Amino acid sequence: VVLTNVLDDFDHVSFCHQLGSFVPHINGATIWDIRLEPEKKNNQYYSGSNRTFAPHTECFDFPGLPPRYLALWCVHPADGEGGETTLADTFPWIDRLPMSERQRLETVEFDWENPHGPGLGISSRHPLLEKINGDTIVRFSCNNLICSNDDPVIELLHQWRKLFDEQHVAVSYKCNDMLVFDNWRMLHGRSGFTDLRRHLRRLQIDAVTS
Repeated sequence: VVLTNVLDDFDHVSFCHQLGSFVPHINGATIWDIRLEPEKKNNQYYSGSNRTFAPHTECFDFPGLPPRYLALWCVHPADGEGGETTLADTFPWIDRLPMSERQRLETVEFDWENPHGPGLGISSRHPLLEKINGDTIVRFSCNNLICSNDDPVIELLHQWRKLFDEQHVAVSYKCNDMLVFDNWRMLHGRSGFTDLRRHLRRLQIDAVTS
């Protein structure tokens, strides 16, 4: 869902609270500011850079369940080209998989490492596809799923990256615009940008379990 023409007094946080409880970010904060952090090296895979991000799901490296929803809203849009959030739906791709491959992806556990580096000590083992109470959870990363070079999952990573490049939609932002999407289903990425004033905020939201 994309909310546009949002008024200045709209309460993004209260709106998102209707979807579920909030999941703290890696620094313990509820709200994550996504803006340039000059002290970070721009070649790091980090939201504080202005580089392009490959498709992924958020928190694939969590020991438990990843957040169900992500919400992003714009404080200061990027002027000029770039800065869009890119999105693609994995479910049509999953539906086309042979049943044997789908069952393998639901059974075989892979090692996942944190994209910010091993120093944080965050890693986990999960299948790429997981069933929880009838829902499918997709975990995906082009760079942080650890496996041997001859593992068949490598081909799937390449295929999904190609499909993402071909089929994604790109969401651009004006001030106060908001994007909310299902992190268990959608891959997301980002186009690189040059306007270093770009500033978004992010919430991670648990699924409602009642």
